Amino acid sequence: MIDTDNFYKSLGALRQIGPDEQLMIAEGLRVACEVHQWTLFLEQVMNTEDRLQALFNSARKVKQVIPLSTRSGWLAIRCPSVVPEDETAVSLAKLRQVVEELGISIDSSYG
Repeated sequence: MIDTDNFYKSLGALRQIGPDEQLMIAEGLRVACEVHQWTLFLEQVMNTEDRLQALFNSARKVKQVIPLSTRSGWLAIRCPSVVPEDETAVSLAKLRQVVEELGISIDSSYG
């Protein structure tokens, strides 16, 4: 289980993020969090062979993350939280590790 308020606050959100909203954590990088999962949207990364390879390589290094593409053709990564205990800190660590593996820096001015 993920505490969505703490998740977003740890990423620099200045206000409560609603269930239909996403938080921009860097240029072209948005995250949506629910109690049972987070999804990272890579808006400026198209499905080129190099980017797909980087996405799958980063997903292999972080347990439980799933690479996918959205209906609009953008790449994304999802990480489920399947335990009833609070996994907010673990979820944040996984998100940061994925972003780091992709070679993207999170700029707190976007929160």
